[in-house]
Amino acid sequence: SATADKPTGLKVVGHREHEVLLEWSSVARANFFVVQSKRADQPYSPLTYWEDVLANEGEPWRYTGTTAAIAGLETGVEYQFRIKAYNFHIATFDSLGVPTYLGYTGPSEVVYA
Repeated sequence: SATADKPTGLKVVGHREHEVLLEWSSVARANFFVVQSKRADQPYSPLTYWEDVLANEGEPWRYTGTTAAIAGLETGVEYQFRIKAYNFHIATFDSLGVPTYLGYTGPSEVVYA
């Protein structure tokens, strides 16, 4: 089921200035993971405020392992993070019912930096 495919065990395992190291448990059917962050002082909403951690090309960074070093954080600001698992073969459907095969299998729980 889709719920079983949510990444679990997300935790902050390291801290440096402007940077955190995140770790999570692997998901059997995930091809890659996308990390999202938001400032903790923004209201919690499943969809708003969350931003993908981007690669240089402005596309979401695709993590194929289960760790991520997130840099560029502001000192003194609390951040929340979540992980989304993606699978090339599990379809999700847009509002017109068009399938995409890069469907995500659900965000993990949220952790604070």
